[in-house]
Formats: sequence, C-alpha cells, structure tokens
Amino acid sequence: MKFRNNPSLVVRIFLSTLLIGAVFASPANALPGSQKVLFILDVSGSTNSAQLWKESLRPSLIKKLVQPFGYPAKAAPLDISVTTVQTNSIDAPIFDIVTRADAEFIWAAIDTTGGGNPNSARLKEMNTDIFEGGAWTKQSAFLSRSKIVVPSLPKCIESTINGFKNSNYFDDEPLESKKHMATAVCRMSITIGKRISQLDNYFKNPKCDVNSPGTPRTCSDIIGAILQATSAASDLINEEPNQGTPNFCIAIASDMLNKSLGVASNSPLDSRYVAMNVNSASEARALGSKAAKLADVKFPRGIKIKVSVLGQGTGPRPLPLDKNSYLAAYWAGFWEHAGVKGSNSVRSLDEACS
Repeated sequence: MKFRNNPSLVVRIFLSTLLIGAVFASPANALPGSQKVLFILDVSGSTNSAQLWKESLRPSLIKKLVQPFGYPAKAAPLDISVTTVQTNSIDAPIFDIVTRADAEFIWAAIDTTGGGNPNSARLKEMNTDIFEGGAWTKQSAFLSRSKIVVPSLPKCIESTINGFKNSNYFDDEPLESKKHMATAVCRMSITIGKRISQLDNYFKNPKCDVNSPGTPRTCSDIIGAILQATSAASDLINEEPNQGTPNFCIAIASDMLNKSLGVASNSPLDSRYVAMNVNSASEARALGSKAAKLADVKFPRGIKIKVSVLGQGTGPRPLPLDKNSYLAAYWAGFWEHAGVKGSNSVRSLDEACS
C-alpha cells in the first residue's frame, strides 16, 4: 500500500495504530464502558452443550455481531466470550468472540479516515457507510452461515472498496483512505470468523478434560467456573477504570449440581447433597452462602453483575421436583454472598443477557 500522495494520512494512520487497545481521549471517539458477557457451558453431560451452541448460543451471538462495536459517547461496545465447566474450570480456556479492543480498533480506523476527531455529522455518515447496510454489514454476512468459510483479505478489501461507491462519506474519499477503512473492517470480520470457527470445531465433540491418573472422574466444577468469572470481573474494572460502572452478565447452561475434585460428598460445596438433605429453603440458603465463603467467591465492588442460569436441577440425573426449590435457595444464598444482586433462571440462552 502506497501513500506517496497523501503524507498527512500516513501520519494519521500511524497514530491510529498507537491508539488501538487504549481508551480514547477524544470526546467524538469516547466509547462508553463495555457490556461484558460471559457464557459458561457445562460439558459434563448435564446439558447438551453441542446442541446449545449450535441451535441457541451461536445464532444469538450472530445477532449481536450485527453491530457489536458501540458508538462514541452513546452505546457500549460488546465484550463477549465463552468458557466451559470442566474438571478444574478455573483453568478452562476462555474463547473470545468480540472484545473492547476490537471496538477500539474499528473506531480508531474511523477516527483516522474521518480526518481525526470527526464531527457528529461526519461520524453519522461514516457510521451509515459501515454499519447500516454498508461495509461491516456486507463483509460480516458470512458469519451467519452454518459452516464459516473465511474470505481472503485481498478479496475482502477489494469488495469493500467497490462497495464504497455511491456511499455517504467514502465515495469521495481518496483511495488510500478507502483502503485503510476497508482493511480494518476486513481484518476484524476475518478475526471474528476464525474465533467462531474455533468454537464450532470445539463444540462438535465437546469433552471434559482428563483427570489426573488415579483420581475419580468428575466434570462438574461449577464453582471453579464462577471463580474464573470473578477474575474476569476484576480485569474489567482494571481495564476500564474511567468508564463508569461496568456491566457484566454471566449466563450459565448447567444443572448447577457442583461436584469438584477433593470435595467431600457431605460438603456445603456439594450442591446436590445439600438440596437432597436439607429440611428447609432457609437452611439451603445458609449453606449456599457458606459454600461461597468456603470457596472464596466474591465479585469486586464497583461492578454491576447479573447472572442467568439455564437448566438448573435438570439433566441425565435430575433432582426430584420437590428438591428444586432447595437448590434454588442454595444458589440464591451463594450469589448473595458473592455480591450478585440480580440472578434468574431462563428457558433459553437467547433470553440470557439480552
């Protein structure tokens, strides 16, 4: 790519690369705090995680990717990731779908091609050209296919530049400017496509990680997954210290019958045992609170947490119906001690974190 005829654009593009991953000081490009969403899928067999991914979570994510990058000073960018309940869930990999850094990358490119800190009218025109049926809309369309085929970067860039013809803002822009914006859009759509493909492959045959030799097999470390979520919450606060109160939604698809390695069968950490053996909802709630304390599960202050659960008490070994209220009370006590004020049950992942 050559910029021989537009040295000022070269400088602006160089500066924009320095801004990627940082919070913009410019008011026109000041993105609000992120809307963080973490989906936790149980691969122990308590839920059909492969089916949930293919038929519920994946389509829901694709809808969110229509425009996940927010809008300066108006709409929060999305930060969405997926992890699993495993034998030792705190070490389970986290799969990013879209991140705040992605939003900053896109808006840095918009800022650059808009001449640096574009005014509201210009920003609106550029937003239309990119997100309202424009470049991002067209170049991310392949994400909705059942089998993702990631396009080549050169072809995507060429297609995007051609698509800028008769657009509101980019039609009259120099070719270098069009190339810069097209490259940013295409790199991002390809990156997100590869992330979704990785999850497609993972959930074709999701398996619990293998226990150490000689240890009993268990794959329901739900509390470990929640501990991992508390770390993600702390990271969110540290990464966005000046963006107001962060919002963090956690959606868990699981029977919520915790069974971690080394936990005695009569421990407060064994939620099945508690639900089957308590005599009242208040006793179950107290033991749930004790479990959160024993596991040292505590979300940081200064963040708004919401938890949605799908499948609680169900699965191949469901609780008796008359015990479900005790399980619900157990987790109500757990969440309360952990610092979660809002929790609910949902019938599908589409309803979670909407």
